[in-house]
Amino acid sequence: MKFCIDAGHCSAGEDTGAQGNGLLEQDITWLVSDKLRSLLEVAGQSVVMTREYKDHILGKTEEESLNRRSRICNDAKCDWFISIHGNSVKNPASHGTEVLVYAFGGQAEKLADTVQNEIVVKLGTYDRGVKEKNCSVLRKTNCPAILVETAFLSNEADSLLLRYQHSDFAEAIFKGICKHCGIKVQERYSYHNTVNQMILDGVTSVENMQYWEQNLDDGTKLMKNVCTIIERYQELLKESKKVR
Repeated sequence: MKFCIDAGHCSAGEDTGAQGNGLLEQDITWLVSDKLRSLLEVAGQSVVMTREYKDHILGKTEEESLNRRSRICNDAKCDWFISIHGNSVKNPASHGTEVLVYAFGGQAEKLADTVQNEIVVKLGTYDRGVKEKNCSVLRKTNCPAILVETAFLSNEADSLLLRYQHSDFAEAIFKGICKHCGIKVQERYSYHNTVNQMILDGVTSVENMQYWEQNLDDGTKLMKNVCTIIERYQELLKESKKVR
């Protein structure tokens, strides 16, 4: 399958995103999208990015930027369109996750339901549900399209999730995609199971977390002896039922 991943907004121009609690929406959407791309590619899927790099500017105006996103998806004949965003409103108490579709009743709504559930379960965000909205990128794409409003930059608690757990948002979206599209993925090591337990057991440290997360989650090749250590530790954890 071919997925179009749309990192919402741009780093400059008229299509910059929201701001809140020291975060820029366009930066968060890029981090989540880039991680999601890696997960899908490791799973053997084809990925097209609307923003090919963080500072990629898609147009001088907001309209031009939005039109180019749907055109990239349509020209590549993608099977699915996944747009990543962050929410923001004046009321700092507003919080949670919601996924938008152009209209209820199709495959987009089914995918949105699955992705919404996975994010809420993994991140513990408030469930704002799946909603219809007449967004340009949802209306103009030829394939089923969803827009994921991950969490609120304007809410302090949500912003901490976006700042420190953007990889978890990507993993939840990825899991929802796999469930809905029937993509079978071999069990992966991740910070939240094996490496987290290794830290708790004193095998490694929090300071080394970034190294583990990059190497284990992004599919980078590790030295053979390091792989052997991790695989054996995973077996021990399974035997002790610390990891399912």
